[in-house]
Amino acid sequence: MIDWRRATVLTATEFDVARDLLDLGRNPAVLGLLSPGPTDVERARVVRGGIAALAARGLVADGGFLPALADDLRTVVGAEFQHDLVVAPPSRQRAVVGHRAGRAVLATRIGDEVALLRIRPEDAAATLVSLLGPVVAAPGPTVRIPAGVLADAVAAAGYDGARFVTELLRRGCTGAEADLVRRMGEIDGMAQLGAGRRGPDPCRAPGVLLVHATAEGCFHQRRPTPAVVGGALPDGATVHAGPADGPLLVGELERLADAARCRRARVGPVRS
Repeated sequence: MIDWRRATVLTATEFDVARDLLDLGRNPAVLGLLSPGPTDVERARVVRGGIAALAARGLVADGGFLPALADDLRTVVGAEFQHDLVVAPPSRQRAVVGHRAGRAVLATRIGDEVALLRIRPEDAAATLVSLLGPVVAAPGPTVRIPAGVLADAVAAAGYDGARFVTELLRRGCTGAEADLVRRMGEIDGMAQLGAGRRGPDPCRAPGVLLVHATAEGCFHQRRPTPAVVGGALPDGATVHAGPADGPLLVGELERLADAARCRRARVGPVRS
């Protein structure tokens, strides 16, 4: 259970202004934050307003940010490692757990607000999964399907769900596999969980975890991703899919994080 009473809540602009003045680098991409103020004059006005708002809530004192706020922002923006979550509309939410110097801070954005909360580093995966609310597994088997088979079937079927099943069967999938994929596609909501190294040697995990909420319950996919942006998937890349509950998602995300910590970044643009 997350104790939101301990959180520091900033507006998106306040977060951006504080990050800028602390010279922490770019905003975490997963939070989708913008830097308002396209000209120097407008930016100066935005910064003055942000500082005034933070000071009014006691987050700026003696000419500087409170040390706890500065530390939390440094942990999130200057993270050495991160776990992240993006929830698709209609329940839009973005969150990242930044890890730095043995500390971890959750930053979660809903609308124009960003909440910062210190958590135990070992609770990162469970904390992000808890943001999804109750996760009840749908019925069905767990399957493994070659990523190339899925991609080819999607390309051939387009948005025709019935034909998609036919294309999967034509490519060697069993009836149970094709039926599971069909049911997973009848989504009411969707989210993506991931992890990766930051800093001088950035590298994403070798896959992402997709969560499908349906009328039957929840499913998951562990989908492989290339190390280099725009690159090919490794030979034999396989999609793992099946029912999902909370503990399964936590375990899968922790496995992705472990893989990201050990993965060697390849030469070229990397997923960061």
